Amino acid sequence: MNLFPPIVLIGLLLGSIGCKRTYGQQACRIENEVVLASTGRVPSAVAIRAVGQTHFWAAWSADNATFIQNLESSGNPIGEATRIERTLRRFKPFFKEPKPKTFWSEDERASFAAEHLDLLTLGDGKILVIMLERPRSGRGGGAYAWLASENTLRDSTLLRLGPAFAYASGIAVTRFGNGVVVAWHEGRLSTSEIRLVRLKTDPLRIVAETQIKGDHARSGPALATVSDRVLLAWYETVLGGQLSPKSQVIVARLTDDLEIKNKRTVATCRFLEPAPDLAEIDGNIGIVFRDDLDKDETPEFYYSLLDINGVTIQPKKRISQADGLLGPSLVHTPPFLMSATIRSFQRNLLVGVNRFDLGGVKQGGEFQVYADKTDFVRVDLAANKKSLLMIYAEDQRKRGRVLASQVICLANH
Repeated sequence: MNLFPPIVLIGLLLGSIGCKRTYGQQACRIENEVVLASTGRVPSAVAIRAVGQTHFWAAWSADNATFIQNLESSGNPIGEATRIERTLRRFKPFFKEPKPKTFWSEDERASFAAEHLDLLTLGDGKILVIMLERPRSGRGGGAYAWLASENTLRDSTLLRLGPAFAYASGIAVTRFGNGVVVAWHEGRLSTSEIRLVRLKTDPLRIVAETQIKGDHARSGPALATVSDRVLLAWYETVLGGQLSPKSQVIVARLTDDLEIKNKRTVATCRFLEPAPDLAEIDGNIGIVFRDDLDKDETPEFYYSLLDINGVTIQPKKRISQADGLLGPSLVHTPPFLMSATIRSFQRNLLVGVNRFDLGGVKQGGEFQVYADKTDFVRVDLAANKKSLLMIYAEDQRKRGRVLASQVICLANH
């Protein structure tokens, strides 16, 4: 595809879906684009993770169901997508949460209308999908963990982690010793708290649980593991000068008992939903979050580099506009970082991909994917040493599609 100067906007179709438009030099391109699903409604969540050097797992939620798909490094599907169902579900009281008194038999074969997803590949050949579902149609909301062998996805275990309510937003998972830890925003109307559970996976069970409480509303959990440490990021809405609200982006270390240690505020934002994301980078932590420092009522996203205690090594630098529903996704592709976000341009929502070094210096212009008469609404990235894959969802005027693309970038640009 051609590169266009800043003053020219040409809407060409790439593989019947999108095209890139750049400001300045851009050394990245889409090599392969695959339609993973066509949906009757707009997809609500997507996630992707790499499995070693061989393949990837992608997950998405659409049409009141959640799916998982194995992908080649090129993005091509391996086999058919698997629908995650409620069979073998387990209910557990969580902070005095009552067990459901009744449920309909057909509920046992229903899937999950997940508002948010995350997934993790485990070293023993298993895949873990974390889902956050809000209440709907008489069914209580909740956070769920689904564990399966990569070779036999139908042989799975499902565990309810705890409740989620009408305003639940954000769920994350990362490794924690020989298990994992999950964080999610529970979304009550009266309170806004983050819940944490630590899981063992053989068998799947909860071994520790807690809540992050305080004087302010908190949301947007993100997790990352560096060596044997787990860092948690979230944001809290506080009153600033003259009672104007602001958001503080906070990071802290988790102990084995899920206690908060080394709590630090890494940014105070004018934009009230910073939506932080974390990535491990050579023994440190990269963080991206949204803000509106130029006060133009359009959020941008910023990058900072932190050490394993959450201390800022590199101060924040603006990367791109980021005014989509959700914040940016960050991934380490040595020697650079790449981040994807949903942003607007001339009344359209598109995918913006940026590459930058550890200090936040951008490498070339923003790589953009867009389509005529279509908005992109969700995006996530994953990478290994051989490939960088992007999964994204589009809104085709109330219908949608889920797509995967391999992104190729020149090594030294």
